[in-house]
Amino acid sequence: MPKTGETRGSWSTRKKDKAPKGLFRTKRGGWGVRFTCARGCIHQEPVGEKSKALRVYHQRRTRALSEPDWCPRLERRAREADGLTLKEYGEKWLLSRAKELKPRTLDHYGQVLRDHVYPRLGSTPLRDLTRPMLKTWIAQVKRAGAKSTDKEPAVLSRETLKNAIIPLRAMLNDALDDGLGKR
Repeated sequence: MPKTGETRGSWSTRKKDKAPKGLFRTKRGGWGVRFTCARGCIHQEPVGEKSKALRVYHQRRTRALSEPDWCPRLERRAREADGLTLKEYGEKWLLSRAKELKPRTLDHYGQVLRDHVYPRLGSTPLRDLTRPMLKTWIAQVKRAGAKSTDKEPAVLSRETLKNAIIPLRAMLNDALDDGLGKR
């Protein structure tokens, strides 16, 4: 312990080995890589041996520099989403929003999805959903929810139709943010 008035010797903050700055020791004693993807997100992943970590680090950096929109997190979600239907994603989405939404709003969203969205679009893979499909769905909901008179079929009011579209729009926007759909 230094006496009063004495200064302690300085430590070197320089790396002890010649590995790139993106390599680090994990808590379990192995090696991991830390890199920034093309979208600017910082990623970490444990690899194992130092030589393998060095190889993985260079592969990730090369890919991040050569592909302008590459992000491993979005790529992983896209792989998981292959074959994911609108209904499957909708159920997960409702559960994820349970803490954010008021109970009555959550019930309304669930009812709209069950009554209007799932019967017509529920079995459609999320990746195959297109604008024309959604426009057709809107037209069907508009006609199906209306009671017809003898002379002319009535249509849903604009507000009622809007209340049916809001949960679907919110869900699909979140799916795009998660990297599960087409932009």
